[in-house]
Formats: sequence, structure tokens, C-alpha cells
Amino acid sequence: MLGFDGIAFDQTTHHGHLWSAFVAALVLLMVLQVDEERKPSLFAAMREFGRRAGWLVPGVLLVAAISILLHPVQSWFRLLIRDAWLAEGVPKALRSALFFSFVVIFATIRLWLTVAILVLALRQSYREPLEG
Repeated sequence: MLGFDGIAFDQTTHHGHLWSAFVAALVLLMVLQVDEERKPSLFAAMREFGRRAGWLVPGVLLVAAISILLHPVQSWFRLLIRDAWLAEGVPKALRSALFFSFVVIFATIRLWLTVAILVLALRQSYREPLEG
């Protein structure tokens, strides 16, 4: 599934941010299928997304917006890490630690925000009666 990596890692386009947010919602619905002891199914997740779209669509849009807003912040830090990587006299171990920390910190922030927003949207969708 194209866009799966964008759930935790930065995308280069707004469309990519939106697609990754949608993929994250589908993955969450598939994980819940396993939790309910059902075989995970992409098509079942898509049907469930449609049934709960009143809350999941705004959740996906919010995840995409936050990802888009986080992009320039992450880009700024990426430039700092690049400058440290290219600087003379910086030990290789420190450069590697900075790069690893950068990747893990931003991936964790993106993943945590994505899961939190989508879970809150999904919980809210369970509080309202479904149509159809």
C-alpha cells in the first residue's frame, strides 16, 4: 500500500500527507478487526470507514493538516542535522546519534498524533447511531 511509510515519516506533497492519513485510518480499522477476532480485510475496513465517515473524514483531514504543518518544522531540523553531519570535527558517533534521534523523534511524534486523533474520531463515531 503506497503511502504506508508516510504514517510515520515525512511526505513531500500535500496529497501524500492526505493519502497517508487515509491509509492510517484503514490500518486502524483493520487492527480493530483483528482485536474483534475477525480476519483483517481491506474491503471491510473501507466499508467501516464509509459507515463512520462523519467522524473519520474530519479525523483524516486533521491528521493530514497536522502532518503538513509539521513538515516545515521537520525540514528545519533536517537542515540542522545536515549541517552537523557536514561539519568538520564532529565525531561520527555523534553525527549518527543526531541523525538517529531526529528520525525516531519525528516518527514517534507523527505516529502518536496520528493514532491519537484517529482513535478519538473513531470513539466519537461509536457514540452516534450509524445510518444504513
